Amino acid sequence: MNGCFILERKYDGHRFEWMKQGDRILAWSRDGKPRNELELPQFRDLVKLFPDGHYDGELFVPGGVSTDVTATWNKHKLQLAIFDMLAIGADPHWIMARPGSERRELLLGAFEHVGRDNPWVYPAGQSPVTSEGLQAIWDGNEQEPPGEGAVVKRTTTIYRPGKRTNDWVKFKRKGAAEVTIVGFLAGVIGPQNRHLDSYSIICGIDDHGIATQVKSLNDEWRAMFAREADQSINGVHPRIGTRMVISYTEKHRSGNYREPRADHLLED
Repeated sequence: MNGCFILERKYDGHRFEWMKQGDRILAWSRDGKPRNELELPQFRDLVKLFPDGHYDGELFVPGGVSTDVTATWNKHKLQLAIFDMLAIGADPHWIMARPGSERRELLLGAFEHVGRDNPWVYPAGQSPVTSEGLQAIWDGNEQEPPGEGAVVKRTTTIYRPGKRTNDWVKFKRKGAAEVTIVGFLAGVIGPQNRHLDSYSIICGIDDHGIATQVKSLNDEWRAMFAREADQSINGVHPRIGTRMVISYTEKHRSGNYREPRADHLLED
């Protein structure tokens, strides 16, 4: 990729927007609900140093997952990575229509009032787009634990609130696991495909007894499972007991898989 793209670390936390206007500081979540984390000791004095403006970022626990953000015992660990600036000034001058590279410069300028090396609030890390850079994020280092992934951003794009575009592409690390197929469930592909719909969801159990459900990989899989149902013995589908490989983005502490997806079947 050329200089029109950057690689930005993806933090596994909660989206967190906030606005400062003089002494008035407001913060809210992705769905618009008010949040009060900026009143925590590690944030309280720092955010007052920022210039007036509207900031967009991610609230997270280093080395944790998104669900750790709301755990009471983690409040003192919370950090805030800011990846964009949407407005400047007490009377907000919106800058969302400016290129991402310009907004980044304004954001870094805002941090000149605060210092970029404080351990609690800092600009999201960016680097050139390389496979080595992505691998470094996945592996972590002494300063930062292994990351969930990264976002490749086009530096010339404007900010489009609430929209997913090809200008921002996420790259998450994938794990793989083997599960045994134990059944099927219907999905929502429609009454006109009722027979195929019966095989929309595959139920599996891994070698540690963790149950998971994934969508059938494609229409060909659903059609294959439907055809094979004619070979059922005593109502048991012949695919019961087949080993299947799934991919996932991470394993929760409970052992459950996050964002599991069917990958391929292991044939005997």
